[in-house]
Amino acid sequence: MWWFAQLTVRRRWVVVFLALVALGVGIEFMQRLGGVRHFEIADMVADVVGAALGAWLARGRAGRALWFLDRVLVRLGFGKEIEERT
Repeated sequence: MWWFAQLTVRRRWVVVFLALVALGVGIEFMQRLGGVRHFEIADMVADVVGAALGAWLARGRAGRALWFLDRVLVRLGFGKEIEERT
């Protein structure tokens, strides 16, 4: 959630959160059908807690990590290849 929250506008975070929770729950049900892995309610709870923690982190300074990383990489000269191609 933390990563995806940085890539979307804040008003769509609920949609991203619900999509990630649905993905985690869906994966658990697929594991149940597969027979090799085990279905665990605790894994579903962990997915929800992880998505909520990511949303909480994205609200603060950690939510600007990708922006900060982008600025640092540009200053170091990374991304010049992209500018030359356009």
